[in-house]
Amino acid sequence: MAMVEGITVRLFGKRLFSFRISRVLLYIVLTAFVLFTSLPLIYVVSTAFKPIEELYLFPPRFFVRNPTLTSFEDLFRTLDTNAVPFSRNLFNSIFTTVATVVITVLFSSMAAFALTKLRPKGTNFLFGLIM
Repeated sequence: MAMVEGITVRLFGKRLFSFRISRVLLYIVLTAFVLFTSLPLIYVVSTAFKPIEELYLFPPRFFVRNPTLTSFEDLFRTLDTNAVPFSRNLFNSIFTTVATVVITVLFSSMAAFALTKLRPKGTNFLFGLIM
């Protein structure tokens, strides 16, 4: 199996940088995966700026055609009333996130300690499963 040569960029005989084609392909694939996994976040942000008419279109559009800030204006206008308990929803979201992260880190660290120190049967299988 032949190895693909790298490319070296030189200026006045001095090597500036070099890279392998395989590394460039790896970065292209990883960039594509990052863009793909960021699509839900892009959709949420795009939807936040849609007017009410665009929210109920079928089939839905991914990007907003007529961006507006009316939904944010309505949110801040209703913060003074009891119609939308925004502060309670915000507290619930933050509390749930922090509790989930703390419990996950606690249990994961306890499991990692037990797997490395006690070395029960099937440890290699569990490591492979986790990885």
